[in-house]
Amino acid sequence: EAVVQTRVLTPDGPLAVPTDGVVRVKGGTTHDIDLGALPPGAYAVQVRADLPIVAAVMAERRAAAPGQSDLGWMAATAPVGTLAGTPLPPAATLGDGAHSTLLLVGTAASWSAAVFVVGADGVVSTHSAGGNADTVQSIDVSGASAVWVRPATGTVRAGLAIEVPDAAGPLFSMVGLAPAALTATEVPVREIRR
Repeated sequence: EAVVQTRVLTPDGPLAVPTDGVVRVKGGTTHDIDLGALPPGAYAVQVRADLPIVAAVMAERRAAAPGQSDLGWMAATAPVGTLAGTPLPPAATLGDGAHSTLLLVGTAASWSAAVFVVGADGVVSTHSAGGNADTVQSIDVSGASAVWVRPATGTVRAGLAIEVPDAAGPLFSMVGLAPAALTATEVPVREIRR
């Protein structure tokens, strides 16, 4: 049985979840925590437990009138070590009104990161991000072809949400940015004197 503590991180700091902030979860079972009472906004969900657990979050987008709905599902993310990033679908395939948001989360201490947004034309723009301990920051990356995050200080995690309007109802997707594996090749160089 694991003792699991859950709280929501906001741009202004941590916030207690409306229900089930601390629960006991028996081994081999699941437990859902309803976050539906939270007002609309950008959040990260922090889960801590005294035993290993698996955690994920699900968000739903639903049309105002009867129509289709869509779900976004994202598993817990690892801290970004040196670099993390992902390509984004071409803006032309998403259509007008598509909205992509990068969400950065810093935990345990003040944090900062550099965000590199690659435009559809290949031009890279750099943004500075950061905040106090246990806060989130969102950056609009709509129209980008890729986004990369490089932490400077603190512990940083990152995720991406894409929302596409559709006549039948919104389409929605979320993905965590996993740390990128970086490799280097050392080439020995020696000076030759003549």
